[in-house]
Amino acid sequence: MLRTRVLTVVLGAPPLLACLWYGGRVWAVAVALLAGAAAAEAVAMAEASRRLPAGVAAVLAGCLVLLLGGLVPLPLLLGATAVLLAVMILDAALYPRGVRAPAMLLGVLYPGLGLGHLVLLRQGAQGLGWSLFLLAAVWAADIAAYFVGLARGRHRLVPRLSPGKSREGALAGLLAAAVAGAVAAGPLLHRGAAVGVALGVGAAVAGMVGDLAESALKRAAGRKDSGRLVPGHGGVLDRFDSLAFAAPVLYWWKMLGGM
Repeated sequence: MLRTRVLTVVLGAPPLLACLWYGGRVWAVAVALLAGAAAAEAVAMAEASRRLPAGVAAVLAGCLVLLLGGLVPLPLLLGATAVLLAVMILDAALYPRGVRAPAMLLGVLYPGLGLGHLVLLRQGAQGLGWSLFLLAAVWAADIAAYFVGLARGRHRLVPRLSPGKSREGALAGLLAAAVAGAVAAGPLLHRGAAVGVALGVGAAVAGMVGDLAESALKRAAGRKDSGRLVPGHGGVLDRFDSLAFAAPVLYWWKMLGGM
């Protein structure tokens, strides 16, 4: 299992990074494919939970093209993103007595809206640097949390949502993101280490919340994984759920904070 997990990352990361480096339509198409696959998995979970007809969910997911096509003003996009993420966080916090029907609806929408911010982040000023910083912080947190949790995890983080995640792993993930942020802030963002630590930890916290929010959706659907497209990781949504939350947070942090 571990070997498969590592092999998938080794083989999958270079093409993804190449698309990011090239940017433009290549990156937009790559993100669209990921978001489409993740949305398809969310549709399947919504159907399995009997909370939302799959056909309706697919139509709603397709409407996100309007947002990503720049037809919606940025303030409205910010509001839609904030409401969507807030409802999903609330649902995860209240699980199993959460707002299940709205959460499943939003669960179908959030892959496209969340991952779509990867395109927005890449298109902006210093887009490549910000995008690489995001990946460095989130991936550092994911890797540290996984391996430390596997080796030293004793206390469950949120047992009702994800029995496999530990407090020790979460703390290791935050520390790894802080270190990655401090190191990457200078060459990628031309900012100081303190700003890098704040941004790295912020992205890592958002990613962990996104992971737990997706766990709530899987629990409602009675699924262990969102799919099987990514060997060793489960589905596309399993692999990119952290980025679906962290990308909007970092993008709007940059846009509104002026950093």
